[in-house]
Amino acid sequence: MIDPANNPRSFLEHLFSTAVAVADPMLVVPPHLPKRPKGRLLAIGAGKASARMAEAVEAYYGPCEGLVIARYGFARPCNGIEIVEAAHPVPDDTKWIACKPGFFLHVRVLSRLFRRPFIEGLIALHRTGQLALFGDLKRLADAEAFAAYLDPLRKTEWVVYAKPPFGGPEAVLAYLSRYTHRVAISNHRLVSANADTVAFRWKDYRIKSGDRMKVMRLDTGEFIRRVLMHVLPDSFHRIRHYGLLASAGRKASIAKIRALLGVQVALQEDASSAEIIPLTLREPCPECGGPMRIIEIFRRGQKPTTRGLLLVRVFQRGPRSALVETLQHGPLRKTLNKAALGAATSNGRKVPQSVN
Repeated sequence: MIDPANNPRSFLEHLFSTAVAVADPMLVVPPHLPKRPKGRLLAIGAGKASARMAEAVEAYYGPCEGLVIARYGFARPCNGIEIVEAAHPVPDDTKWIACKPGFFLHVRVLSRLFRRPFIEGLIALHRTGQLALFGDLKRLADAEAFAAYLDPLRKTEWVVYAKPPFGGPEAVLAYLSRYTHRVAISNHRLVSANADTVAFRWKDYRIKSGDRMKVMRLDTGEFIRRVLMHVLPDSFHRIRHYGLLASAGRKASIAKIRALLGVQVALQEDASSAEIIPLTLREPCPECGGPMRIIEIFRRGQKPTTRGLLLVRVFQRGPRSALVETLQHGPLRKTLNKAALGAATSNGRKVPQSVN
């Protein structure tokens, strides 16, 4: 016996070990199990002790079938029952968390979530003088007037709603593509423009039938201001991904999703063994109709690095005449030019050497 007065720690550890040993499923579970029923026997369980209990069931009945979910580190060897380790009691980021049917986002939470940072951002821009106010809004340049103007917005429920689109995902992509890959106004909508006024066409969606196109005339400064409203500020992205496709953790998220779904990543062909296809222009040569191969791509004002290469075009002017045109100079110009001239004058007649 351990004297609790002299060694209380050892005494408490002994009590704990004795209690755990008494509650061991290998000792407690078998006396409460009935005789093995006829037919197929399935064992289903979840929890930290479920793996040990499954082990006790198989020790009593023999190999069984079933599924048991236990906490990480609590798996036990079983012959037929499958033991799956998972987070407990709160699922971690390695498991899928299902939502209610038909539920995506809580619109009331979204409304308040977007309302607060938007108003705070407006106040910060106004305080630092970065918020430009024009026309009737110039009166809000005063800080107190601007704060009073924003007060009703704090109590207004903002309209932030999410629901399945009527036309399906394709209709949403078609709608967004008109804004993500286009500018504020296209050239064909411009009617006239001068130093004072800009006129352009716009569509009035309130008209249900007939001609909905109208012409609007604005001061040049106001027109430029409206166009610049469509220009994103620095550090803003026109298309931003959230959730699993967020840029910060996209690579790790996709890899984890593939691991959970058991999808094998397609191995890319080795670059050294892959066939190298030379880049070609889509437009054929305007003279001969043959494909034009891209030798080098360089920026405006940049010197090409491909030196010593002579590009020669031979234009057939008749069955026995040709004209040789040099497109690029290089150290081998004279030698290659002579060879090209010799190849072009197959009938023995000399082509005028207008290119030296």
